[in-house]
Amino acid sequence: MNWEKIKSWILAGLVALSILLFWNLVTFQQNYDFISQNNYIKEVNISEKREIKDLIFPNKIVVQTKDGAYEGTENIAHIKPVMEKIREWTFYDFQEQEQNKDLFQKGNRQEMVFLKFPDIVPFDLLKSLFNIEARRLPTGTFQYMIVNPGELEENEGTIYFSSADFQFLVKSRVRHPHMKDFSEVVSGFRKKAIPYLSYEKKDGSRLFVPENQVRLNDYQYYPKYYDLRLFINALFSDPSFVTRNGNRYTDVSSVLDDYPDMRKLVFVNTTVTLDSSMSASDVLQGSIQFVNGHSGWTDHYYYSGINQSSREVSYQLYLDDFPAINENGLSRITLVTGKNGVYSYQRPYFSLDISFNPGNRTYTLSSGRDVLDYLLERKSPEIENVDDIIIGYQLVKNSDDPLIQFIPSWFYRLEDHFVPVTEEELGGER
Repeated sequence: MNWEKIKSWILAGLVALSILLFWNLVTFQQNYDFISQNNYIKEVNISEKREIKDLIFPNKIVVQTKDGAYEGTENIAHIKPVMEKIREWTFYDFQEQEQNKDLFQKGNRQEMVFLKFPDIVPFDLLKSLFNIEARRLPTGTFQYMIVNPGELEENEGTIYFSSADFQFLVKSRVRHPHMKDFSEVVSGFRKKAIPYLSYEKKDGSRLFVPENQVRLNDYQYYPKYYDLRLFINALFSDPSFVTRNGNRYTDVSSVLDDYPDMRKLVFVNTTVTLDSSMSASDVLQGSIQFVNGHSGWTDHYYYSGINQSSREVSYQLYLDDFPAINENGLSRITLVTGKNGVYSYQRPYFSLDISFNPGNRTYTLSSGRDVLDYLLERKSPEIENVDDIIIGYQLVKNSDDPLIQFIPSWFYRLEDHFVPVTEEELGGER
């Protein structure tokens, strides 16, 4: 082989090596861009993150006194100190109990503290809410925690978890160096509490309702509007592939519908598989992780309920320590969780910013007894289908008015829907 042929082979080899190096450089750059873009998407922070214990609270605490009367509140600011004291305890030795009709029966002459949650809470979440020393937790869910102060000793005691109808009961031991401090907390709570009624339904569940008239102020707020592009960047896997047609944003598998007059969005990811066998615990945790993924807690939201058949979870906006209700979903974050992520996500994309209420007005709502009598007299809905009766605010937002109004009102709950009861219906005056 002569020297010219050798040089030709060397030159061909160098050309081939150059092509190979160039190709590796190009493909590396493409992969780098893809990874960088995904990291950017995951880092979208719209507002704040929340832990499970920040979102799940009782919506009522009612004390049954030794003389058989009831005192309570729905004010979350008065509920939190009681819960924070219980969160200092250590829970252990969980035992399912046989049904005891006399234990929590109306008229039982023992002091009892009923902590009522807005809907079921899975036992699996207890470790995220309290200090737990137990290898195994009970299966299922609860809606009440019940404390008998008479069963609290110097550093140990007993607490009960119950279903809404008091048919399913779990007893747990608790300990704390200063267990008797709870009595002082309850005494302070009772100074702020108001008289309550207890109505027992046929299934054994109860409706706890403020007995007398309730006075609340109205509010008006200027909202803070969030840029919709923040949610587009957070919710779509690759925003560069999103196309817009009117108020609808889509990529290959997901859809986001914008309702600009209300400042509300509805997002659906069709790649998520709905699974009716998912546990309530997985559904709840999945929904919270999803919102935390883009720091989406833009206001004071608290767990409101879960639909076990549809796997839908809702979180309710609170204003001045009471729930705000809006029939168009402007005061609620709602998610349907599937096996591999969140299937649908509905929420407002505004928060309450500046309070402006020069004509501040105090509303006197009819008594809880009047509301209960009104519902008992109606054929629809039947009182047996009413899950709760609460005090709250109607959120009123008009597209031609920059201010959002919050008007005090009574509501009753049917499954996951709140229905207002007007003073006109009750025959009262505001």
